[in-house]
Amino acid sequence: MGLMLCALPLCAFLVLNGAAEAQTAPRPVLQSRTIDLSNLRLALPREETTPGLIDFENVQGRQVGAGVLLSEQYAESHGVRFGRGASVHYCARLVDDVSASLCPYPQAASGQRVAAHDVRSGGAAMVMTFERPVEALTMRINPTGGVQDEVFVARITGFGANREQIVQENIRFNWYQDAFSWPTSAGFETDGAEVTRVTVELQRASVGNRSVRFLIDDLTLAYSPERKTPPVAAALAEDRTPPKVEAVIVQSPSVGPAQQELRLYPAATRKRAAIDWDAVEAALAEQDAQGLAAASHDGDRFINAAELPVLLPALADAGSLIVVGNKDSYSAHFTVSGRAHSLYGSRLLTVMTPANGATPDQSNLTLMRSNEALIGSFSLYGASYSLTRHCINEDVATDLACHNADALGDVAEALVVVVGNAPAPSPAPENSPPIVEPDPVEAPVEEEEETPPPVEEEVEEPAPPPPPPTLPTNWHFAPGDLLEGSSTTRGDSGVTDPSVVSPAMRFPVENGPAFPNSQIFGKGGGGYASGAWPPVPGSENDAQNFIYPWRDNYCEVRYGYDTELCPGGEAHLGQDIRPATCGNAVHWAVAPEDGHISHIGSISVNVFGAETGYIYKYLHVQEPLPAGITIGAPVTKGQRIARISDRLKANSRATTVHLHFEIWGAAEINGVNTGVAALPPYSSLVESYLDLTDVNADQIDPVPQPANITECTEPQWP
Repeated sequence: MGLMLCALPLCAFLVLNGAAEAQTAPRPVLQSRTIDLSNLRLALPREETTPGLIDFENVQGRQVGAGVLLSEQYAESHGVRFGRGASVHYCARLVDDVSASLCPYPQAASGQRVAAHDVRSGGAAMVMTFERPVEALTMRINPTGGVQDEVFVARITGFGANREQIVQENIRFNWYQDAFSWPTSAGFETDGAEVTRVTVELQRASVGNRSVRFLIDDLTLAYSPERKTPPVAAALAEDRTPPKVEAVIVQSPSVGPAQQELRLYPAATRKRAAIDWDAVEAALAEQDAQGLAAASHDGDRFINAAELPVLLPALADAGSLIVVGNKDSYSAHFTVSGRAHSLYGSRLLTVMTPANGATPDQSNLTLMRSNEALIGSFSLYGASYSLTRHCINEDVATDLACHNADALGDVAEALVVVVGNAPAPSPAPENSPPIVEPDPVEAPVEEEEETPPPVEEEVEEPAPPPPPPTLPTNWHFAPGDLLEGSSTTRGDSGVTDPSVVSPAMRFPVENGPAFPNSQIFGKGGGGYASGAWPPVPGSENDAQNFIYPWRDNYCEVRYGYDTELCPGGEAHLGQDIRPATCGNAVHWAVAPEDGHISHIGSISVNVFGAETGYIYKYLHVQEPLPAGITIGAPVTKGQRIARISDRLKANSRATTVHLHFEIWGAAEINGVNTGVAALPPYSSLVESYLDLTDVNADQIDPVPQPANITECTEPQWP
């Protein structure tokens, strides 16, 4: 599947917050002054680390006033960087060249005349950032001046990696001007938290808590305990290339019954991938050791029947996790902080041949970005998975946080594996007690009786397949035959592989006629990419948009919709289908097979197919949905699930009246398990439409009447 390699440093889903590349390296034993930060997010066990002490002695760097500007001097040894303005000050005299009150003592807390302070005026906060997280921190602190017994407040605040406040301490103390040492200690202590940023302020309580300049010394750091990587995340980090396929064919033009009802195109080959159950058992043991568990759910009846490792989230809002599935595939829907997410897994691989000019992907962990979601796809333990972060209102333009790869990575890093129908137990070891077979009992010998000659029975010849129904000659173009210039590479070639990925599928529009064709390049189409593909003159309701022949537009140009099946690596990934007329919310979309509703968006409904294990996606539907259409609800083949509309966003009309239809499943491309992909649906639509014309022959008009333009409004193209 396409899949764009994620080279960005923030792409946490693919690099798992920077820890992936270092997973296989042995963990060194580190001392307080020789901290190896090559694996920043994974701290060492406390017993392997001596707490870091910084006394600010012998610092070399750029001179500023009577000191040296601090920045990177302790980055390598302690993993701490100081913000702009922090310096190491040398107290050569009681009164130095910078300020008469800057060095009020003959020595710093460590016994030397060296301390750190902020050279900026106005008492700005000192900032420290920690590449190696700390759970506790202490320091000696004193103002650069004041009066006897004056009250000061030291405020120390610790923040996490996402800038969330973790801890804040306010320490009040009286300043003793004649003190020889620094008696005041300030800091914080947490129970294993990961503090990555600290601000230090000193305020004069007697002057309205006005911030003042200060000195610190003897900064002591206690590093956070080891942050163990969950086994699923660790396996993802190690498995960086697409695995070769080890599988058994379960469907093809010559295997299984799928081909019997097809009339024009061959059934796609599907394979049942082998599962590395040893790796799964090791992951389960490590999860138990770490005390990891999936969020609560009521999907045990599906999970117990599953014959693949089921990945589920540990991070999910209470009561939000819904699981449906069959023995080879499953779908889970849940929310995290109110945002919808989906997980899909399958061990059934659909074999596809990419279009000419398509470039195969070389990574196992890949991201796909669409207007509606951010999708991460990967293979693990032999199965294929996808994790989806859905955009609010299915519109990334108004939900800029939707494509936050770090947020998707946080969910991916906390996935756990659950096993339902586990593999058969291993054979007994060699030293087990031998199995004693009972002595065979000899059956009594019976006298042979004369057998009459067999009577030959007439064998009925199988009935020939029904002929194609009456449709116009050349009523559809071949798979992969796009409109000239409509692909990302401005060609007209798409996926010419005619394989029917879902042979028994029901056509997704309730009644005919229906017309799969291009929306943006048909009459009145808005074009694409701000005129790079210019708008098409005419009306969207032109009769030419509602006649045969059909046209494939799976590989039609779309940016951000990644695939390795189409030239240019980006494409439409689905098929647009116009119903019989342009009437808005008049025509029904129906379930393609028995299954369950797996996701509902503001303009979409997804169906998990109980037989195929595919995810069928229906886009541009209008609420309200029929009664009973809820996430997790069962549906039957042909059941109405939504009305087809002109909605591109939740509350605005920006497209033609049409259904955008996709089929998602695990894919094998060029002999490699490429994870989860949107599969070309065109051939499946052709075959299912032939079935529809048989059932509803009286409703199929080869040349329908022109749509009633007065009943339809023109879209406002974005």
